[in-house]
Amino acid sequence: MSSLALAAPNTAVRSQAFVSWARATAIALRTVEQQADESDLAPLRKIVGSARVVALGEPGHGGHQPLAFRNRLFAYLVEHCGFTAIALETSFTESQRVDKYVLGGPGHAGSVVKHSLTWGFEDYEENVQLVRWMRNYNEHAGGRRKLHFYGMDMSGANDDAAYPHAAIAVLSVVDYLRRAAPESSKALLTRLAPQLSRLKSVGYQRLAADHDPALNALLNSLGAFLHREGPGLIRASSRSDYAWAVRGIVIARQLEQLLGLPLGPDANPSGVDPDGYLQVASRDESMAANVLWALRQEGPAGRLMVFAHDGHVMNDRTRGGIWAVFRHAPQMMGMHLRARLGRKLVILGQIAARNGPGLPAAKPLPGSLETALTALRLPLFVLDLHEARGGAAAWLRERHPIRANFDSDLDIVPAQAFDGLIYISRVTPAMRNDSP
Repeated sequence: MSSLALAAPNTAVRSQAFVSWARATAIALRTVEQQADESDLAPLRKIVGSARVVALGEPGHGGHQPLAFRNRLFAYLVEHCGFTAIALETSFTESQRVDKYVLGGPGHAGSVVKHSLTWGFEDYEENVQLVRWMRNYNEHAGGRRKLHFYGMDMSGANDDAAYPHAAIAVLSVVDYLRRAAPESSKALLTRLAPQLSRLKSVGYQRLAADHDPALNALLNSLGAFLHREGPGLIRASSRSDYAWAVRGIVIARQLEQLLGLPLGPDANPSGVDPDGYLQVASRDESMAANVLWALRQEGPAGRLMVFAHDGHVMNDRTRGGIWAVFRHAPQMMGMHLRARLGRKLVILGQIAARNGPGLPAAKPLPGSLETALTALRLPLFVLDLHEARGGAAAWLRERHPIRANFDSDLDIVPAQAFDGLIYISRVTPAMRNDSP
């Protein structure tokens, strides 16, 4: 008998072993919504352990249940595990306004979210609820440490993976210097006026794509001034504002690198460029670096929740689905974070078996995690993948698809990609943020 003939029965045996193990060890959750009784979340403390970063994924942007569970879990981690901040898959520079708001700054939660978050996150009421909860917590913190909000993604993005406001990171640094050091920065900004004018007329994207030396010189000059005048700038503003400004130059460099990458001319029905893996790899490496920056900002006692697409948080490469056209499978953010943090990082994937009305029609794929876990007939539960043994562990070490973006899929090795899983039987659309 051929090895191929033996493989299918063996896979089926391992799959059944996995389902049996999952049925015996699944931690049932009552709801994704925040409520006074949090006792069902208590087992998650064992999974989180002493991790300094918990990265929570979502199967696609715009689902209510993954966003609501994120809010519930973050509140639990703050109240019971000492977590101090959250970082979302949204633009870095723009997110500073959200951080200032949750610390008591001006505005209204809905409008701050609408004008400060990107990649579609601005449109979800669940994000307004998160920001409102953080502000309320900070207002009543008393002697407790106040919470911070960070964006970890490229600045200037829109909802279509484009960067129409690509100059925002460097212009925010210029604005900071005008506020914090109007006199001492006057000569510098006067000297840089022609470059800043060209930045606005030609555009950051074009300058970066052309590897224009003027852009590099502009960033070098601003960065050198920030470092040289650091003590005075901190006294004139704050240590936090100064740190954001210094990081703004790094963010501008990250975007300069990404926009300067070559993309191939090949077209395909998915609309995904085969050479797009270059930008994906660059973006995810930058996001990981920004997460680590946020963690440093939180200090030795800080603990950070990260929230992004399952494809970003996973400790695996992007394969399968619409991304199958990539010439190479890029490293994702979770891989970079694992390399730096080891077991101080816990990665939790959220998977959704079915879509409700208002989302693309799709069903679990054969051999997928969703198909296997649907057999448990539980609407909502958590699995600690490190507890798997024998055939269940062997099945988790094989490559299986999970649904992504509601109607595509990713091929992953579950035991490598995630430390734990949150299973949601059905996902419905996120609520709308209708703020002006």
